[in-house]
Amino acid sequence: MKKKLVAILSLLLLSCALLMAVEAPFSGNLVLSSNIPDGSGIVDGGDVDNGGEDPVLIDKKLGIYLVVVDSLPASWPEEFELDLVRDTKQATMEVDLAGSTTQSSADEFYIAVGAMANVSGTEVADATVTFGSNGWTRNSDVVEGKENEPSLSLTMDVNSENGIFTVSNEYAATQEVSYTRNTGMTIEAPVGTNNTVGGTPELVGVCTVSWTQSPQYSAGDYSATIAVSVTAK
Repeated sequence: MKKKLVAILSLLLLSCALLMAVEAPFSGNLVLSSNIPDGSGIVDGGDVDNGGEDPVLIDKKLGIYLVVVDSLPASWPEEFELDLVRDTKQATMEVDLAGSTTQSSADEFYIAVGAMANVSGTEVADATVTFGSNGWTRNSDVVEGKENEPSLSLTMDVNSENGIFTVSNEYAATQEVSYTRNTGMTIEAPVGTNNTVGGTPELVGVCTVSWTQSPQYSAGDYSATIAVSVTAK
C-alpha cells in the first residue's frame, strides 16, 4: 500500500511576493529526504500543516502558483500537501524510498503549476518555470546510476487545452539551470487575458517527480534537491 507523502514547507521569495516583478524572479529549493536504516525500512511522519497560496507575480500581470500534491491533478487542486510559495528558502519532504520487502514499485509526487493573469495594455505577460535536480545522494555521496541505489526522474506535462494561456514545455533556451537534469515550461498570457474572477488559478502544467522503490537499496541517509525557478520568459 502506497505510503502518504509527508511534507513540511518553507521556501524563499526573494522579496514580497505581491510586489515581485521581472527584476526579482522567484528561486527556491525543494529538498527530499529519506532514511533507510539497515534492515528496518521507512517510517512515515505526522500530519501536514500548510498555509495559503500566494503567487509569484511576473511584471504584476501574470501570477504563477506552485503547489505539491500526491495525486495527478486534472484541474487546479483546491486542497494540497505543500505550498511552494512562502516566506523562507527551503522546503523539506520526507519520502518513502525503499518500499516493502514484498511490494516495491515506482513512487512519485507532483508539482502543479497554476496561472492567473490580468493583462491590459499592448504587451503580453510571459514566464518560464523550470525544475532541476542532480539526483540522490547517500551520506553526501552521489549515488545516481549506481547499482542498488535510487534514481530520480523529472518530467513535465503541460495543459495546452485550457483556452486561456499559451503554454509549452519547450522552455526558454536562455534559462540557466546548473543541475544535471531539468525540465520546464513557458506560460504566455495574451493581451486582454483576465481569469481573476473567482480567484482560482488555471492549471497550466504538472512536473512529475518519481523514483523506483526497492528494498535492496543500501542503508543510509538519502537526500535530493529540486531547484525551482520562475522568471520572465
